Amino acid sequence: MLDTLVTPIVNLMHRLSFRHKFILAGGLMALAMMVALMPGLWQMLDEHRDISRRNRGISLILETTEAMALVAERRQIHLLALRNLATSDAASLSARSSDIETRLASLDRQAGAGSEAARALADAKALWSEIGNRSAGRYNPVKASADHGAMLFALRRYLDAVAAASGIARDTDGAAIFLAGLLARDLPGLILGISDASSYGILAISGGINDEDRQKLGYLASHLPVVVDAIVTGQQHRMDSGVVAEMTESLASAVPGMANLLLNNRVLHPEMGITPEALAQARLAATKTASALTTAAATTLRTGLAQRQQENSERAYADQRY
Repeated sequence: MLDTLVTPIVNLMHRLSFRHKFILAGGLMALAMMVALMPGLWQMLDEHRDISRRNRGISLILETTEAMALVAERRQIHLLALRNLATSDAASLSARSSDIETRLASLDRQAGAGSEAARALADAKALWSEIGNRSAGRYNPVKASADHGAMLFALRRYLDAVAAASGIARDTDGAAIFLAGLLARDLPGLILGISDASSYGILAISGGINDEDRQKLGYLASHLPVVVDAIVTGQQHRMDSGVVAEMTESLASAVPGMANLLLNNRVLHPEMGITPEALAQARLAATKTASALTTAAATTLRTGLAQRQQENSERAYADQRY
């Protein structure tokens, strides 16, 4: 059996010139090396695709978080004007509306057709269209706040779908898991909660809040600092220095500051006389700090992914050498 296989090969080698023998031997060695390296190359390619998918997910999460912050700001400006607590600022409303339109158009171009992200974004766009139509006429303040809140929730669903598809939470490194949790769960939820709390606070200041919403206001004012405490604890265990730690420290000051104003509003404590301007400034500070921490977390996570990609390339190069 062995002779049957070997004899034709030996005869072929005898007939070949030295040059052709060298070419054949070199080709066979190269083929053997390619076969040996193929698993490593496929693994490196898979890791490259995974890192690219995560980076794209981070970019979409940042865009969505920016859109949420803009909707939250427009919600407050509009509600203050509808409650006659501030002069109607048509220029600010128009600017925020234009920015929101830009963000929605960008997200729409990147949402896969038929995906959960696309369905959530379609809901957000439908609510945005309704907000625009109603804003042209008489708009009940409670309804206006609810519509903005529903749009924020739809954007949060879009963000959840993007995070799940990108796989940014699938990691074994503790710091990366913490950063992914900030981007995909903690900070978007915090921005939504801050906006809801601010809206209930505006209704309370204007005297148009019912018992159910008053209870929601009390819950949010107590719950938001708890969320921030959990973020601070995670940061201290996973990342005790750097820009993320600095931004977390700022968040730990801004959000409880807003919560204190809400707990001391005119409904719960009328003697405090909290002004709409003070609440608006507190909400803006809390939202800006949450957005800044989002950017810091995204930058740090991207840096880690770039470092991992570099290490993969160096490892693949070393495998090829040896």
